[in-house]
Amino acid sequence: MKTLKLTEENFWSEFPRLVELVFSPLKISHRISEQEIQKTERRLGLILPPTLREFYHRAGKHPELTNDYDHLISLEKLKIVDKKYLVFFEENQGAYDQAFDISKKLSNPPVVWHFGDRKWDKHSDTMTQFLGSALLVQVTRGGSFKYAYGDGEVAKKELDSFIRSFAVRENWNVLDLGEYIGMIKKGTGIYFFIPSKPEEKGYVWGATQNKKEAQRLKKTFSMDFAVEDDE
Repeated sequence: MKTLKLTEENFWSEFPRLVELVFSPLKISHRISEQEIQKTERRLGLILPPTLREFYHRAGKHPELTNDYDHLISLEKLKIVDKKYLVFFEENQGAYDQAFDISKKLSNPPVVWHFGDRKWDKHSDTMTQFLGSALLVQVTRGGSFKYAYGDGEVAKKELDSFIRSFAVRENWNVLDLGEYIGMIKKGTGIYFFIPSKPEEKGYVWGATQNKKEAQRLKKTFSMDFAVEDDE
């Protein structure tokens, strides 16, 4: 079974399709103008990485994609901190920030994050990988789905078995997101954190619009309902 890696080359052929499986499709009304982006770049004295720049242009006003759990920081509020990190995403209550190092001038830079006063740590190897993760966070941690879950736990072998059992047969899209794995199909998303040591268990989050799928995810991964609405 093949997994999808989001790259600069395939991002805009794959990402809109994934968005449409779980949220409203990208529309003209979700766009931010080129002029607004250029104005911000002049203020900051830099050019945004191509994929992030295009993300603002095509999806900067998409409500679920940019604001359901984590928040895409608006252009006028983008700022550089610690003299080299441009913060562009933040957790909904300000628990963590996500940024990239502007000093390296990479087209698809790694993304780092930090919690409060802690040091910056790597989140994703590339910007494209991060934006794939951001989609899964909005799906599984946001409030748009009828059945949403809190944290569950999963061992690597259990995850492999689940993917082998269901991914191919049920036409899931499986995303390789570095330390994370994402699974998306129509109306359902699952997001896994994979620990570096095989004996350790990782975390799993899931959300779906389908009651039967919710029951299966709850049974498989011992997830607790964060929202349970049977009306």
